[in-house]
Amino acid sequence: MRTLLFLAVISSTLVLSACGAGGGGEGDVSTAPNSPPPGGVSLGARAVPGYTVQAARMSAVTAGQPVTIRITVTPDAGQPLPSSVEGWAGGEFDASVAPIIATAVDGQAGVYEAAIPVPDPLPTDWAAWTRLRLADGSVLELGRDDFHFADVAATQRH
Repeated sequence: MRTLLFLAVISSTLVLSACGAGGGGEGDVSTAPNSPPPGGVSLGARAVPGYTVQAARMSAVTAGQPVTIRITVTPDAGQPLPSSVEGWAGGEFDASVAPIIATAVDGQAGVYEAAIPVPDPLPTDWAAWTRLRLADGSVLELGRDDFHFADVAATQRH
């Protein structure tokens, strides 16, 4: 009887692990390799279902002034580019913040820039938030855990 119970537990475990059960519940989300564009400072990269998204700071950070963020979206094979890309800066997610629509960089497919307002005073733990809107109506959102302004010196905070 114990052998039968042991085999049932083992086979259930194998079936569940083959189906992907027991994961973190975030789907296919992982850190992706990245390198910043010339003149930029990398804020990070993230692989999400169907895409790899990289963000870089392209201008200096001054509290209360816009900072230019370059967002590079690399679709997996067969995936279309997003219909729009939006960005904003902040700490915790805030639904009341109006995102800035990023514009496509001429001659560079999947590369967008947005001049996003910088909070004043600068939060101690803040990030560039990014939203991809796809043609089918779905939305991919990346933020605090993905694109940190870690390079901004504490002396720039009020």
